[in-house]
Amino acid sequence: MSQSSEDYRFDVSAIYSSFRIRTSSSDSADEPGHDELCEREQAYFLKAIREDIDLSDHMADAVNSLRIVLAADRSIRERRMVELWGRSAGV
Repeated sequence: MSQSSEDYRFDVSAIYSSFRIRTSSSDSADEPGHDELCEREQAYFLKAIREDIDLSDHMADAVNSLRIVLAADRSIRERRMVELWGRSAGV
């Protein structure tokens, strides 16, 4: 498989220390909660259906986010760097 300009390597250990764990609800006081986020997503999805809005970019972003999460999980479980390839390839 040939690599493209979108190829990169994912090493969860290199970024692990940059994650910040929230320790109190005051850290996220100005952010919407889970239920509000779900309601917003559902409202936008309904709007997309009614107005025939193209959600291709949103879907691509969701798939790429999932690829990164799965690669991070794999990297942690296997204790090694995991390579991510271009958008069309699997993890």
